[in-house]
Amino acid sequence: AEESPSLGVCGASGVWQKESVRKLAASIRARYNTSLVIRNAKEEVVCEGGDNTGGSLSEILDVCRLTGAQTVYFNRLYEPSAVTRDAAVTRGLQRCGITVHSFAGHLLYEPQTVSNQLDTAGRWVGHWGTLMPFVKACERIGPVPRPRLAPVTIPTFRGPSSQNGMSIAIDLNTMSESTEPRSPVAWEAKIMRFWPMIGEEGAQEVLRRFIEAGLLRYESMRSKADRKDCVSNLSPHLRFGELSPRALYWAVKDRNLPREKTKTFGRRLFWRDLAYYHLSVFPNMAEDPIRGHYADHAWRNDPDDLRRWQQGKTGYPMVDAAMRELYATGWMTQSVRMVAASFLTEYLNLDWTHGEKWFHKTLIDADPAINAMMWQNAGRSGIDQWNFVLSPENASQDRSG
Repeated sequence: AEESPSLGVCGASGVWQKESVRKLAASIRARYNTSLVIRNAKEEVVCEGGDNTGGSLSEILDVCRLTGAQTVYFNRLYEPSAVTRDAAVTRGLQRCGITVHSFAGHLLYEPQTVSNQLDTAGRWVGHWGTLMPFVKACERIGPVPRPRLAPVTIPTFRGPSSQNGMSIAIDLNTMSESTEPRSPVAWEAKIMRFWPMIGEEGAQEVLRRFIEAGLLRYESMRSKADRKDCVSNLSPHLRFGELSPRALYWAVKDRNLPREKTKTFGRRLFWRDLAYYHLSVFPNMAEDPIRGHYADHAWRNDPDDLRRWQQGKTGYPMVDAAMRELYATGWMTQSVRMVAASFLTEYLNLDWTHGEKWFHKTLIDADPAINAMMWQNAGRSGIDQWNFVLSPENASQDRSG
């Protein structure tokens, strides 16, 4: 469970998460002839000193008790609430004599690893917190490890029956809030129709298609709003762990294309890591300006204009098409997201946090760090603030005819 209301899974991403878990359960059953055990943690209770007294800890301890497990393995997350939770749960498990192992599977380079390297090097080379100095800092750490293959077999649980709480019998609808932002009618089915490749197998197929064809078009055509075959469509698979960032990194590297053909896409995973580095330094960046003096900016308060922007009724065709696409499919390409964001902050002069919250609710790949970093920059309060304005009229024109 992700406890923070500003960072947790909800809306369109909740639709993806539920289906992804269903696919994972089916895959584990088919591959290993065992069940996926899912527990919904009750609200976390973290006492003074950081000790966890309930929630995730009690659920994991109960599963360990039922199975006789003496070791717990997990991949580390980096949202502030998740870091606090995982540290407290780890301490609680260890006090109960359970061995805990954690792994880095969500990013190429973890924030704390980059921070340690920077402490050793003494300083950033370049502007603090911007992409290329961050990339160089990562490169000094060492090469990205290659992903490991899935195990051929795993230990199979042969303990108490499902009557004792060990089945997958859980209402996946309780995993996250996934109702439509404006009305609950058929939104989930509408989203699902647009995304038939949810799950690990689907992620591998989408990756294969992109590496074979889309990657060659990405460098020169990624900004074309009407060309969906020029972008990877892999972000939701990365968001929900269906595709390892290491697997994507090495799939691109192993194509052995000239650097000028993969330069921009090759940096995308580093942008992703950089967003989480920012989140580790500025844990409230989904809500509070990183550059504190921007808190005094005189944003307009106009709920009607905000609603028109959300519904794609601004009168600017590019912006309206983008926002309607977002609402219908949970998706926009990166360049179109930037146009829509710039319109909200620069043309409407509405607070960037309104856009951050709406995108977090409606994006299928809503990522707490990446979304917040983009909106901070759109609102001019981010580390890499946008010192430009994207015209909704120019962006809608095709220079190649």
